[in-house]
Amino acid sequence: MKCGITGKKILITGASGQCGRGLAFVLAAKNEVHALARFSKPEVKEELQRNGCVIWQMDMATERPTRLPKDFDIVIHEAVNWGGDDSLAEQNRSFHLSCQFVGDLMYANEQARFALVSTGSVYKAVEGTCKEDETPVMPQGTYCLAKVCMTQVARWIGHTFQRPWVVLRYYFPFAPYVPHPKVDRALTGQMAGDNPAAPAQRTYIQNHIFNTLRALQYAKPEGEIFNSATTEKITAGDMARIGAKVAGVQVDPRALQPGYSPGPRHEADTEKILRLLGPSPVSLEEGFRRYLRARRENILVPQSWMFEEERK
Repeated sequence: MKCGITGKKILITGASGQCGRGLAFVLAAKNEVHALARFSKPEVKEELQRNGCVIWQMDMATERPTRLPKDFDIVIHEAVNWGGDDSLAEQNRSFHLSCQFVGDLMYANEQARFALVSTGSVYKAVEGTCKEDETPVMPQGTYCLAKVCMTQVARWIGHTFQRPWVVLRYYFPFAPYVPHPKVDRALTGQMAGDNPAAPAQRTYIQNHIFNTLRALQYAKPEGEIFNSATTEKITAGDMARIGAKVAGVQVDPRALQPGYSPGPRHEADTEKILRLLGPSPVSLEEGFRRYLRARRENILVPQSWMFEEERK
């Protein structure tokens, strides 16, 4: 994958997750990548070390980044704490990571550009397409509140100390090297749910990486926000039909029916990301093919073919 970023010193938080691992794999080829995570799975830590990453192991939900270098060119924040049972202790952990830890990083790294990532679950589903300032947020949940607050922290620090930043909210990327139950279900021709018209904004890992790196060019002290990380408006019925085609199986007949429970078709504006970043480089269908190959060959680590350009 041609990422267009070379010779940079890059910090990736949450580097042990599927998105962080993919970013580290792609960027480490031509950059100095620092991988930060708790690393509860030693094999992932060893994998990143083999790829040439500098390893930093800490709990970002309780610690502060005082041990880290302060001269990063790029910081990509993928780490997450979901908030567990929404107890006060879990809320403190989630808010510490999303607000204090991010705030410390932004303040300390004067020359960096920042990409702050979360999932689209921050937003409510809406009817039709809505713009950034019209999009309602989820009314409850520690994760959602912490991510909304993270944006406010970034906005204040960006304005006060002139740190360029961008926020990206993704609709559940999937990667070949990490089993994904809903993708597995789609590849049997089944729907994840009962409504074929329900939104199912899955995006292939290469699209996540492509959009994250492309979005950095729009980072600015006042911030830039992208609501959606895919330019494909996929429904549960679409996923089942595409999965059945890729796997060569029969599709659930319900997926062939029009939606019988009318509701929001998608959850946020896709026009902006298409206009500014361009179309997603890998279609859902091609992403399914690569995922299916990895499952059949029992591949659980990133490999170069997973990040190749799709041949149209």
